[in-house]
Amino acid sequence: MNNLKKDILTCPNCGAPINRLTMRCEYCGAVFKEDVPNIVVQMEHSKVVPLRAEAFIDYYISEHVPKEGLTRMVSSELTRKIADGLSQLMEIKVQDDPLRCGTVIRGTVRVVPPGEKL
Repeated sequence: MNNLKKDILTCPNCGAPINRLTMRCEYCGAVFKEDVPNIVVQMEHSKVVPLRAEAFIDYYISEHVPKEGLTRMVSSELTRKIADGLSQLMEIKVQDDPLRCGTVIRGTVRVVPPGEKL
C-alpha cells in the first residue's frame, strides 16, 4: 500500500489532487482512507497506468548547447522512453484484408488526456 502525508494529498498514481471530502483522486479515481492521523493509505488501486519519462541535463551542457538543440534532444529522448512504455500496453489486432491481398496489423493504446476525469 502507498502511504502519503496528509498535507500533500497528491495521488501517487497520477499526481492529481486527492479530494479531502471523498478521499478519491480527482483524475484517476484511486480511493484512499486516513489510516492514522496525518497518514493517507491507498485502498483501491486505480486502473490508470502512469507513464513517466525523465531526462537529466547537467549545467555544463545546458550552458554550452543552444536551447533549440537541447529542446530537440530532450524531447526526442522523452518520446523514446514514453514510446517504450506505451508499447508494453499496446493492444495488437491482426486481420486479413482480402480486398488488398494482405494483412492489416493495428495497434491501439488508450490514453486519458490531462484534465479529463474517468
